[in-house]
Amino acid sequence: MTIGLTPSFAFAEESNSISTNLDMYTEGEVVIVFGKIVNVTEDLPLTIQIFHNDKLIEVALISVAQDGTFAKTFNASGPLWMSDGTYTVRGFYTTDQIMETSFEFINLTVGSETSIFSVSIPNSGVFDLPYTITGGQIKEVTLNNDSYSILIDTVTEANGSLNLKLPRESFDSQKDNGTDDIFIIMIKDKDENIFEVPYEEIETTSDFRMIKINFEPGDKSIEIIGTYVIPEFGTVVSMILLASLASVIIISKNKFVSIYNWKF
Repeated sequence: MTIGLTPSFAFAEESNSISTNLDMYTEGEVVIVFGKIVNVTEDLPLTIQIFHNDKLIEVALISVAQDGTFAKTFNASGPLWMSDGTYTVRGFYTTDQIMETSFEFINLTVGSETSIFSVSIPNSGVFDLPYTITGGQIKEVTLNNDSYSILIDTVTEANGSLNLKLPRESFDSQKDNGTDDIFIIMIKDKDENIFEVPYEEIETTSDFRMIKINFEPGDKSIEIIGTYVIPEFGTVVSMILLASLASVIIISKNKFVSIYNWKF
């Protein structure tokens, strides 16, 4: 007995598509967005948007070819292309024809600023605080009388660092015997969490101590706590540091969540 078999074929239904020519870009490169619309409506444009963390970075309205294909180029540069991370590309054609893809972006040309901030001393004038900041800006610098510290309000747009040249005659951290002690560095992030972070002491002389503090995008403020702030406030021995450290709980990523009610 002979059985005849008739072959059958299953065809996958074609769907809309959107892609980029690369999976990762750096500052200044060209992002090419391309794809295809299956069901084309004559003279109906396609809207392409690029987002980072729900923030609109680019938008363009483009034509779709008769065969459904489309392409658009964007330059990955400018004031909105600041933060590293995942960027989402969204194509909107009709309410039921929305496509998405994503790519990684790395900003290799983060801006840097070197300047001097004049810090006001209550009832005693000012002192100069030289600094260099990369990846952000300093908005304000104030002395915190309660914790004997320098409070720096920042706008941080990328992973960056802050170098501070702390004049010993105005601000320092010393032990009872006059030798150098550590500073405590506290950062308030974009979610209002407060962490203690490590720092690097990159230069030390009899006149100043230069420290480097790393920060992340969105960090709002940096506080440097010492044991000495200008003679007007007097000298506070290392008990200030011990009291501050007692209010800190160690957490991961070399950061520490503070349960102290800091007044930022």
